[in-house]
Amino acid sequence: MKYYAYIRKSSEDKKRQIQSIPKQYKWCKTEAKRRGLKIAKFFEDSSSAHKLNRQGFKDMIAAIEKSEEPIGVITWKISRLARNPIDEGVIKYAFMRKKITHILARDREYRENENQIIMGVDFGQATQFSIELSKDVKEGMNKKVSSGYRPVKAPYGYVNDPVGLKGEKKIFVDDKYFKPIQQFLKSFATGIYSVPELRKKMTEEGILARSNKPFSNSSLYLILKRRFYCGEYYWQGKLIKGKHKPMITVEEYEKIQFLLGREQKISQSKYQNYYSGFIKCSRCKSFITGYSKTKLNRFKGVSTYHYLKCVNKDKNCTQKPLTRAKIDSEVLLILKGLTLSESIIDFVLVKLKEVSEQEENQDAKKIQLLIRRNTEIENEITVLGEKLIKGIIKDDLYLKMNQKLEEELSLIQQRIKNQKKQTELDFDKVRSLFEFTLHAQEKFQSGTFEQRKKILNLIGSNFLINGEKLSIELSLAFSIIKKIKHLFDLENRRIELNYNRSSKGLKPVLCTDSLVWSSLRERLRTYFLENIGIESTLENKI
Repeated sequence: MKYYAYIRKSSEDKKRQIQSIPKQYKWCKTEAKRRGLKIAKFFEDSSSAHKLNRQGFKDMIAAIEKSEEPIGVITWKISRLARNPIDEGVIKYAFMRKKITHILARDREYRENENQIIMGVDFGQATQFSIELSKDVKEGMNKKVSSGYRPVKAPYGYVNDPVGLKGEKKIFVDDKYFKPIQQFLKSFATGIYSVPELRKKMTEEGILARSNKPFSNSSLYLILKRRFYCGEYYWQGKLIKGKHKPMITVEEYEKIQFLLGREQKISQSKYQNYYSGFIKCSRCKSFITGYSKTKLNRFKGVSTYHYLKCVNKDKNCTQKPLTRAKIDSEVLLILKGLTLSESIIDFVLVKLKEVSEQEENQDAKKIQLLIRRNTEIENEITVLGEKLIKGIIKDDLYLKMNQKLEEELSLIQQRIKNQKKQTELDFDKVRSLFEFTLHAQEKFQSGTFEQRKKILNLIGSNFLINGEKLSIELSLAFSIIKKIKHLFDLENRRIELNYNRSSKGLKPVLCTDSLVWSSLRERLRTYFLENIGIESTLENKI
């Protein structure tokens, strides 16, 4: 019989856990050699057994299930395998099915033919240990909070007590960073300096981050947002007065938050770009970003010009900056190609309704046939049972035939359910979608920042700029509209709006090369199922 060895160490116990990974490897190898056992494979995890989905444990169980012969498991202690009832159940179930027949631990062995109560007790103790440990950790953290110290890693300017008693560790001033960070906070609170300016000054003075590199702008913004520096902090939704030495007053902290809010508002109004996050450069696949330039002209006065440029992650990218007006014209050209006239909208809706009526009739007939077959199978099952009672057929033949009929019955009932479940196409939603194309160009030209972003988001994705040309991957709905537009194009002459007189007046007809209306209807139905609530946006015309 082959054996698997399972090694585990809690990632959160890097310093405190007594038995390290190398020591467990050594014990498993030594014990296997002493007993003459062969370890086929080692599995390892560095996470708590209280958690589910440990990769090493999952891989070991998968290997055990695939094995055609029983497997033995060697581990330092049974608590290495599981500290939760789900993984415990997996091990016990494998024992019950003789997939695992032997578990060898340092203090005890577990075999398939022995009483499993001992294993259950040991697993229970391991689970209870995790529960008690969790309680102890929470109690220790709450005790530290009640004493006025935040029970997490101290931010820049402070250090945690490395030697204090558990739950009583304090937070001390870090002599290296306290004064520089305090100076940074007070300087920003004056409103004279920006974060990039202060960052440059700190770098020039040799004030570096713990990584021995200059502070990044983002890390400095995080420092500005931390309430901890004014002597307070939030814990579980409550504002706590800390006992650590504050760097700034509460009033200075609130002024900093006000200045941060003002900076964000200025940034948004100055560089507001509705193409942000939509367009990429087709040459280097970097995003296109926006910027503005203000110029003074003696004839026109002050003018603001908006540009778009590639962020150039690839330094060899040759994409040149473009005016935002040029990209606007490209988008308007795409929207023009998606505009349907009112006569085409009316015509398409008529044809879609005709196809829907035909398919509804066909669906009704299909359901009737399925119900009839369902009744036939139920009768056959009844007759089969009567034949078994009368001794006409034997048990094994009855079981075989009955299983076949039950499977067919289940399949028929599922098909009936699916057929009834099909959602009909809402033609009001379809009209809203089609009529949206009539107003899209106008709204994009004169709409607000949010309206333009919504239009871009609706029509498609994967916007790529190549030179001065913009390409787009249309969404499902607008790819359908483009197909309709193309088929109605006079140059293609694939569809002609002819009309025949009938008792109901003029009725539109198609030439021989017509749209696949059924496919069109199904694609539209799929779009509205996947985009629930889109009709409210369309009805409001953005």
